[in-house]
Amino acid sequence: MSLSPPFRKGFDPRNRAPEQRGRDVCGRGSASSGAGHAEVGSRPAPIQAVPKSFERPFLSVMIPTWRPVPEYLERAIRSVLDQFEPSPRIQVEIVDDCSPDFDPSAFAARFDRTAVSFHRHDQHLGLAGNWNACLARARGHWVHLLHQDDFVLPGFYQALLRGIDHDPSVAAAFCATYFVNANGAGWAPRLLPLDGPGILDDCIQHVFVRLSIQCSAIIVRRDVYETLGGFDAGFSYALDWDMWKRLALRYPIWYDPQPLACYRMHSASETSRQSLAGTHLVEVFRSIEHSAALLPQPVAARIRRRARAHYALFAIESALDLIRAAGAWGPALHSLSIARQETSLASVIAALAKVMIRGGFRALTGRRETKLTPGSDDIDLCLALPNGLRNVSADAPCLRFTR
Repeated sequence: MSLSPPFRKGFDPRNRAPEQRGRDVCGRGSASSGAGHAEVGSRPAPIQAVPKSFERPFLSVMIPTWRPVPEYLERAIRSVLDQFEPSPRIQVEIVDDCSPDFDPSAFAARFDRTAVSFHRHDQHLGLAGNWNACLARARGHWVHLLHQDDFVLPGFYQALLRGIDHDPSVAAAFCATYFVNANGAGWAPRLLPLDGPGILDDCIQHVFVRLSIQCSAIIVRRDVYETLGGFDAGFSYALDWDMWKRLALRYPIWYDPQPLACYRMHSASETSRQSLAGTHLVEVFRSIEHSAALLPQPVAARIRRRARAHYALFAIESALDLIRAAGAWGPALHSLSIARQETSLASVIAALAKVMIRGGFRALTGRRETKLTPGSDDIDLCLALPNGLRNVSADAPCLRFTR
């Protein structure tokens, strides 16, 4: 994709977008009206502004790494480079968290010598520390934090840049996401009931009640991070959800329903590790309490109740997935125990009934939440069916994407 407007030299979104700090984007009055409660996480790290003397690119694609799978990381980077002509207006950088078995310098050398830069920390900073280092090192007016296992499809940047060019007030833009497993099968759940692109008009439901934004599917104006601070090191699983909630309280967000980002699921990921330990659920419920302190009453009580009910359902589905995929009864029972501790028995029973009804429907119809969209990276994105129907549906329609 060529660097046509808004990729123009000297462009600064802050000069064309009205200031949104403190804007009531969710219809509840000032974002600060419910603040001042006890902080569950730590204070987010400050993100300093880029010095005015620096020549700045328009977009920074920052890729935090920790012991990455080489083929996954290469796919992530090439999925970005394939969408742009070489230009100093794009920063693509690997930021490695002192991996003991990975050389970012040698890896960056696989690409054009000017296409990908790298930085390696002298000591391990942890997940939030490395993500915040990415924000600090980003020089662009907009920042895309692309995880080492994930990748984007052709048209990702073009679609989101159309959104921010259409409405200069937006502080972030994101799209729907494919969830891709280790076998290359992918599905795109419809998390938002929106058929066309536009400003997200119900951040309470779509951001506070449940996580609908994957980190690799969103680009954010850098000055927003400068205002909000970085990712909260008090979280190790829900740190992105915490950030999007803080962002949604103060700024408008653009959404495009095309699934143009891919979130890769595999057994070696940090998400899988936390799922087996159950720590992801502990953090999810802790994040619900933390963010409720940001909302005015009585909205906070209602949102807390709805979010807890949603994640009771999530806990039960996670437990069943652990049993089906790995026979992990111990972690599954632990997930159910957390759901029971954090919600009422009635909520758990209601969630279990919903899972049983949903499971019966999927057993009859298969799961196909959205049509597959042509893209790249020679990966098969197929119908995602319950495990019991995999064998009888081997010829399910797939699209092979080629660059």
